[in-house]
Amino acid sequence: MPSLRSEACYGSCMRFAVVFLLGLLVLAGPNSAHANGRFPSSNQISFHPTDPNVFVTRTTFGLLVTRDDGDNFHWICEQLLQTRMLEDPALLVMGDSSTLVSLFIGQRRGTPDDCTWDFVSPDLQNRVVIDSIGDPSNPAAAWIVTSDGARPNAVWRTTDNGVTWAKLTDDFENVLFETIEVAPSNTQRMYLTGAIPPTSMMARQTFVFRSDDGGASWDQFPFNLETGTQIDLNIYLASVDPVDPDRVYMRVRGSPNDKLVVSEDGGETFHKVISFSGMLGFARSPDGQHLWVGGDHGTLEPGLFRSDDRGENFDPVSGMVMLGDGTTAPIPLRIGCLAVRGNELWACANNFADQFTLGYSLDQGSTFAPVLRFDEIQGPPPACGSSTEVQQSCASQYPILVTTIGIDAGIDEGYDAGRQDAGPLEMDAGPPPATTPPSGCSCDMVTSRSRDGWWTAAVGSAILLALIYRARVSRRSRRAEPSV
Repeated sequence: MPSLRSEACYGSCMRFAVVFLLGLLVLAGPNSAHANGRFPSSNQISFHPTDPNVFVTRTTFGLLVTRDDGDNFHWICEQLLQTRMLEDPALLVMGDSSTLVSLFIGQRRGTPDDCTWDFVSPDLQNRVVIDSIGDPSNPAAAWIVTSDGARPNAVWRTTDNGVTWAKLTDDFENVLFETIEVAPSNTQRMYLTGAIPPTSMMARQTFVFRSDDGGASWDQFPFNLETGTQIDLNIYLASVDPVDPDRVYMRVRGSPNDKLVVSEDGGETFHKVISFSGMLGFARSPDGQHLWVGGDHGTLEPGLFRSDDRGENFDPVSGMVMLGDGTTAPIPLRIGCLAVRGNELWACANNFADQFTLGYSLDQGSTFAPVLRFDEIQGPPPACGSSTEVQQSCASQYPILVTTIGIDAGIDEGYDAGRQDAGPLEMDAGPPPATTPPSGCSCDMVTSRSRDGWWTAAVGSAILLALIYRARVSRRSRRAEPSV
């Protein structure tokens, strides 16, 4: 924003552009496995089901884990996880604080101390595991779904925090799955989305699958993709209403626009409620009354929308970001993900344009307090000894990450951001956002965590460099877009 520019910002920005270029050149080296050609961003948050201190954030360069409610974020590198080019694996934090990572090459489990990341059941190794969902009634239980093109696929379940898995259903022949969801009010009601690939005799077919017996059997309903001036591509389950198991929300990726559609009959039919380009995030309040969708248009248009009537109507939310001087500034947030934890709305944003990569709101998205910027990322968890695979895989890569995204390598390991609860989240639209932080919200966190802004020209240069590099390296993506 013009009002945030300064000579200091200019200097920081020019340094960033140069550093980013150097980082790309380093990463492009023949001996480096870190080169994925993607602009650094965050795109999923997974919260612990009961412990507010624990959550994991997915980025385009690995995972960020925190065990102290965001005061410190430690890096788990791509080399350890063995993610592939453009792969965005689904994350799920379990009740024992372990982390499940669904990969193209199988299901991995990070131990509660984040030091060991093992592959689980042999039956799930070298399988494409496409999505996961936790059991809202049991923090130790979860489901995953495979999506292999060369063999049948199925739904799998764990009841011991991902240590062991059992196949829940008979194999599905010829179906490639995308997403899985479960109804919070009735875990016997489950949903899947998937497609039958095209053949020389038949076009590609997309479906919604519904189970009323915990996944033992499934009904199949076709979903007709829109063609013509609007071309629909993929369908992703976003959520099931917490009260009504027949009310299902689904995102449809398409061109030129993505859209959110709603079913009121258990996935048999849908109607569109909002459409815009670059829809990457979805979240709902615990009572289901309020919904948010967001995206990254790459323009100055609003990136966040809110519904106060269970998703039938949406209005743009003028995002305000708390700045380092205790004031707020209107910034058209570039949303990469959305998530709700209790009375907090969390968002992944554009680290360089939006002043943060991870932040939260206590006023339904009107104002966001930054929690993390990339230059605050710390190395692998210090509790993991030198003999652990985390240190062996990631410690040597951390200096490269420091150079690439401009991390303050001298950050104090005991740094405490001091994030405080700003009080209950009001569940009404309320007056327009104020020009000062919400009452009761501490700005110490913002002051201590703030950094100089980036100038648009330098950010554009860095993006261009990233795109040029990405154009030279193309591989299959895990998904067409991040999961929510």
